[in-house]
Amino acid sequence: MDIDEKRCSLEVDLAVYRHNYKLVHDCLPAGTRLMAILKSNAYGMGAEAAALAVEDYPEDQIGVATLGEVIRLRDAGIRKEILILGYTPPEYAEVLAKYDATQAIISADYGRELATEAAKAGVTVKCHLALDTGMSRIGLLAYGPEEDKSFRDALDLYGAAGLRFTGIFTHFSSAYGHTLEDEAYTANQYRVFTGFIDRLRVDGIDVGIRHCCNTPSIINYPQYALDMCRGGTLLFGFFSHKDMNHEVDLRLACRFRARIALVKTIEAGTPVSYGRTWTAPERTKIAVISTGWYDGYPRLLGNKGIVLIHGQRCRIAGRVCMDLCMADVSKVPDVKEGDDAVLFGPQDGDTVEIEELAVPLGVGPGSIGGGISERVPRIYVNKPAWMKAV
Repeated sequence: MDIDEKRCSLEVDLAVYRHNYKLVHDCLPAGTRLMAILKSNAYGMGAEAAALAVEDYPEDQIGVATLGEVIRLRDAGIRKEILILGYTPPEYAEVLAKYDATQAIISADYGRELATEAAKAGVTVKCHLALDTGMSRIGLLAYGPEEDKSFRDALDLYGAAGLRFTGIFTHFSSAYGHTLEDEAYTANQYRVFTGFIDRLRVDGIDVGIRHCCNTPSIINYPQYALDMCRGGTLLFGFFSHKDMNHEVDLRLACRFRARIALVKTIEAGTPVSYGRTWTAPERTKIAVISTGWYDGYPRLLGNKGIVLIHGQRCRIAGRVCMDLCMADVSKVPDVKEGDDAVLFGPQDGDTVEIEELAVPLGVGPGSIGGGISERVPRIYVNKPAWMKAV
C-alpha cells in the first residue's frame, strides 16, 4: 500500500473502463479497429493499467504523445502497435525502431529528417502520415494552394528509405459541435482526407490503415469511421454528455477521494481560506479535506466545486489551497474526521461527473483527469484475471 493512499487516492475501476471500451467498439462498423489514446498517462488514469486491461483486443492500437510513453508501455509488456501523435526528435530514429514505435510524420521536412537519421542508423521506422485537413496543427496541408506540393512531398516520403508507412490520419476540429456549420466543416475535412488518399492510391500508394474519427466523432459521426477510430476521454467516461448527439451508456471509470482531516464549527461572518473570498452566512460546520491544487483539484474551483460526503453534495468554501480545501458540511449529519470526501466520481448513489468540474472552468474533461498529480496514489479495482500487478 502506498503510504499516502489513506490521505487521498484516485481509484480506477477497470471493469467500468472495459464496459466503456466494449461500448465504443459496438458503436463502430464491423471490422473497424479502435486506437485507445493513452497520452498523458491515460489522462492521469495510468497508461500501463489501461493498456493491460484490454489486451484481449489484439487488433487494436494505442496512441500516445511521446517516445517516453511508448517505452513505459513496452516495458510493461504491451506489444500492440503504438502511434506517437506528437513530435519525436529525428535523431531518436534508432530508439523509435528499437521500441517498435510508430511515428506520426507531422510535416514533409520532418519526414525527410527522420528518414535521413533512420538510414544513418541502419533502421526502418514505422510511420503514419498526418494530413492537415482544417485543424491547422500537424500534417501536410491537404487542401488549398499547397495541396499539390503536399501530394508531391507525400510521394517522396512514401519512397524514402528508412520509413515504412502503416497508416494515414487526420484530426477533426469541430466534431464536438452540433451546428450546421460544424457538421459541414467536419464533412469537408472528411472529403479532403479521403480525396487526398484517392490521389495517392491512383499513384499506386498503399496508405495502410486510414483513421480520422476522434473521441467526439466516434459518437457523433460514425459514418466517417473508415479502418480505425481514436478514442480517448470517452473510454474513461469523461466525455461530456452535452457533446453527444445521442445518449450512450458511458460510465465514469474513476473516483478521486480524500479523507476529511478536520471538522470545525465557525460563527457567522467568519471568513474561510486565502483572500477571504467566502464568509460563513451563519453558524457553519466546515470540513477540511486532505487534498488541494497540487494534488490536481483545481484552484479555480474555490466556491464553485461540489464534493460528495455521506452521499450528499457539499460546496467548496473559499479558495482551494495547495494541499487542503474546505467544504460547507452543515447539512451533513454525523460527518467526522476520517470520513471520505469524493471530489469526482460516485458515492452512495450519487456521482460528481468530471464535466461538473470542467464546465465551470471552461476546460475539457480530459484536463481534469490529466491534472491529477503523480503524488496521488492510483488504485485499480476489478482487474481482469490476466493483468499483472500495477
